[in-house]
Amino acid sequence: MGTFKSYIRNRRYPEGCIAEARVGIDCMNLFSRYLHSAVQTRFNKRARNNDECDPSDAETESLFPQKGCPLGARKTDPFILDKKSLSQAHAYFLGNCDEIQEYIREHEQEQEVNNHPRRSKWSKAKDHCQNFSQWFETRALQKDVPDLIKKLSRGPNFVTKRYSGYLINGYRFHIRQRDARRKTQNSGVTVVASTTSFASSKDKNPIAAKFDLLW
Repeated sequence: MGTFKSYIRNRRYPEGCIAEARVGIDCMNLFSRYLHSAVQTRFNKRARNNDECDPSDAETESLFPQKGCPLGARKTDPFILDKKSLSQAHAYFLGNCDEIQEYIREHEQEQEVNNHPRRSKWSKAKDHCQNFSQWFETRALQKDVPDLIKKLSRGPNFVTKRYSGYLINGYRFHIRQRDARRKTQNSGVTVVASTTSFASSKDKNPIAAKFDLLW
């Protein structure tokens, strides 16, 4: 009823106003079907949380397909990652890449041969995390390594972009700084991770976190 009431411009003839408004809307809908696909209409309008990026914003060259769509990239300037953040990003990337799993097993086997056999599992895991990136960079220089693996061994670019949010799987996430100015918050995420844990045998809880920065 509220929609129909908004069509009324002359209260003396409400039925005529509603009829004329509906005719105009139907005409516009009909004409919009014949417009160029680049013109946005109610029939081709993207959903608010559509995570398909604009082709002009997508990376021109990437080793992996981009999933989701960043928000706020055009309003921020590039910034330089510090050494610690760069090392953490590289280690996380290598540990979650299927193409690197065979090299991870190779490094672990070398550790078993070269180090003391009675070392604790915690000590072995710590050495692997600290030394794998450097070992992998040297290993990638050999001739039997594909070009893709060599590119991965060089690590990420130290110049990157900051984002204020991200669209993925139909959901919109923001950083805490942006959520602090709004009544609704959506910066909290839960990640179910598979990792080596030494706290206890029952330590299998998901990792709960909030976004401070997206890059």
